[in-house]
Amino acid sequence: MRFSLVHFLKILYIACVMVCVQVNLNPCAGKRAAPPIVPPIESAGVVISPVYEFNSLKEEIYIKVESTKTRQVICKKLVAQIVFDPDLERDVQEVFIQSLRIINGVVHVELENKKTYKLDLKTCEVN
Repeated sequence: MRFSLVHFLKILYIACVMVCVQVNLNPCAGKRAAPPIVPPIESAGVVISPVYEFNSLKEEIYIKVESTKTRQVICKKLVAQIVFDPDLERDVQEVFIQSLRIINGVVHVELENKKTYKLDLKTCEVN
């Protein structure tokens, strides 16, 4: 029996699939994708940037406002807090900022879970 190149490639393909199944190289398995990169934004003499603080029990998301000239922190406000369930994997529970923008002097913070928070730049109060 003669094998053609087509037969050889089919057998090679099947062998590769079987190896992938054996070593569990499923492209759908694994950790979540990296969080979106949300760069600091500059407006009216201030730089607004996200700050994440983690410990084993919770995640806190802050918005930091600092002067562009002096780099002195004007305010750092907690906008969201996520308490981790110890029975679930932590990476599934983490929440990151999806977008950060300024509209009429108010910083709009949208999280991955679609919750939105607003930080008034004049009063440094979160709504």
